[in-house]
Amino acid sequence: MVAFLRLPWEHQQIGSIIDILAAEVHAALNGAVDLPSVRDNARHMLLKTGSGRDAIGDEGWVWEVVRPQFIQGRETDKLVMATSRMNLFDSDRTIGEIARGGIREGRELQLQFEKLRDQIQNQITAHGDKRITDFTAMTADFMSRIEHFRPEPGMNVRELIDMTLTSRGIDRDEIRDDSLLSDLEELAHFRAKLRVIADSLDKDFNEIKYVDRQSIPCWQIERSFEQFGQDRQRRAASDLNDRNLATLAPYVDELFVDRRTAEDFKRILHRNEPVSNLICTIRTSANFEGLAIEP
Repeated sequence: MVAFLRLPWEHQQIGSIIDILAAEVHAALNGAVDLPSVRDNARHMLLKTGSGRDAIGDEGWVWEVVRPQFIQGRETDKLVMATSRMNLFDSDRTIGEIARGGIREGRELQLQFEKLRDQIQNQITAHGDKRITDFTAMTADFMSRIEHFRPEPGMNVRELIDMTLTSRGIDRDEIRDDSLLSDLEELAHFRAKLRVIADSLDKDFNEIKYVDRQSIPCWQIERSFEQFGQDRQRRAASDLNDRNLATLAPYVDELFVDRRTAEDFKRILHRNEPVSNLICTIRTSANFEGLAIEP
């Protein structure tokens, strides 16, 4: 007998971090208005019990098919964690302040992109996962995403900001002069997650994009790790897995984590009361026998 995650309308696949977010958003769309009520409603939807066969099925070939996707995903995880604390565009300024600047053109613009490339490669080299084998290729991957937002000829700063943020799910009327770029970046990041789960909820993205992120437990836990967690010298890809695991904290009685993640939880418990009220008992153990021993 095991417990596992699965949304009510899914019949075979085992649940993931995406399903936790989907359940919480579903609860919010159906009247849950705060963190505890969203958690309670999502818990009833998510948690299932049964045999191991019930959880993962009996078609072993499926796992061989998806294994290459999991391996490829590790490279993305390494890039995400290596660049997770970069502040490339001085995002603590307001939109109005940024819009008063100018856009470089021609050779000056190209030199700025080359400088940015060097900054990113230095960041990945100094703070990225030790298992990264090609820093140059990873930098090129990151830069290809930025190049997508290269300004068109004659475009001013405000137009560039509007183009970039609206492409990421922000409404034009939300991009106010007194808005901090960091706040809009956070909102865009949240809405990118909503876009991923829209199909799972059988909803159009525009139907769910205005869900209040303050009432979504897994998002609040993720943000708490960003705000209060340790700034590690090396940010391993596995740290992203640890943060995904952390979103289970509102749904279980005990959560076993490594020592670094336990320290992150300790900091959150002391500094974020709304989130700390959701979190279960956090434990560490040197081996699997610890799971069977009462603290």
